[in-house]
Amino acid sequence: TRRIAVEELLAIETESAVKTVVNVFAEQEADLQRFILKKLEASRTKILYQCFMTLFKNSGEKMRPSIVEAVRRAGLVS
Repeated sequence: TRRIAVEELLAIETESAVKTVVNVFAEQEADLQRFILKKLEASRTKILYQCFMTLFKNSGEKMRPSIVEAVRRAGLVS
């Protein structure tokens, strides 16, 4: 159910919908966090880099390498 909610919110691609997903990211289990990262990689929202920075800041050491890799795959850095 949470995966579907994430998909639907990110499909809207408004700043508030994306921020909603970003704000609950740290509270989710690792599988759902990886799912959110994959979905964010494909997002074309103007605040995508800011979202990844927020995720990085609010996440633990275990998730940070995955966030950095998602930023690269999203084409935000080389």
